[in-house]
Amino acid sequence: MSKNRSLIISLAIIETPGKLLNKAEIMERLTPLTSAYEFYELLFIMRIKNRPAHKDVIETIPNSRFLWVDDTMDYYNMRAVAASEAIGDRVIITTFPDLEQTGVFSRLRADDGEDIEFFRYDRGFASAVFRMLASFSKYKIDPAFSDTILIRQASLHKLHRLPEKRLAYRFPHNSNLSNTVINAVEKKKSGFRNLKRRFNLLLDVVYSSLTAIFLWLSMLSAFSALIGVSYFIYAALVYASGIDTQPGWFSISIVLSFFIVVLSLFIFSCSVFFLYYAETLTKPSSFEYDIVEMDENLRLFSKLESEANVVD
Repeated sequence: MSKNRSLIISLAIIETPGKLLNKAEIMERLTPLTSAYEFYELLFIMRIKNRPAHKDVIETIPNSRFLWVDDTMDYYNMRAVAASEAIGDRVIITTFPDLEQTGVFSRLRADDGEDIEFFRYDRGFASAVFRMLASFSKYKIDPAFSDTILIRQASLHKLHRLPEKRLAYRFPHNSNLSNTVINAVEKKKSGFRNLKRRFNLLLDVVYSSLTAIFLWLSMLSAFSALIGVSYFIYAALVYASGIDTQPGWFSISIVLSFFIVVLSLFIFSCSVFFLYYAETLTKPSSFEYDIVEMDENLRLFSKLESEANVVD
């Protein structure tokens, strides 16, 4: 079978716990890619602290780039690095455990014109909880989504312009739903789910929902202030009409209504302030990152030069 020579494929592997596979195991898993496409690049995004353990593998993988980032960079931002560095017409961002389970290479061959493709496993209880909590977020945050995403290079700008880069390369965003397909993956993901990552994801749910949370809070506090004012007017009318009431009722009512109004106005003011602040936080911004070290064995470039008959 002849190889596809019209596309460049970028496959970005994000570091996962455990030892990096040896060359034979890596190339075996990548056979569906290497046997079908002439031009491809392999990006390995890894933390610099793990470089010594992988020194025997670094120089043996063809068409590869090992990009070593700071040890403090988290898993989700490493995906953003991969999206920023990839050069292919089609970009796959994934992990080795996810690679075999999603069938992403089959979707790559289908090439049916979808801009951004996500893969989602069977949903469970945790998925339902996160979807409920993320109902105010503009991202479809759901741990049932796999670690794999398939993007056209021409569509990467739709992700680059989104705020919260931690989430942009992991979950669908409402603004891109018309350009997005979600592939159901029947096989459940195996292995222990990282609790720290789940906790960080929960924080992301809150962060990405700030605008909606404070909007509802401001509306609720305004409504509470209106109730407080109404109760104050009611207490004043009762007092003025001379209706018999329990001793101290009027005083307690005035104090209570005043407290409700003041507290509501305080919450309303804070909510309006944080609404502005939340908008400032979530404005699209350039993603800044630092590649501490790079190991290149990218013979892909010489292939492309030869294909294009480039002459120095």
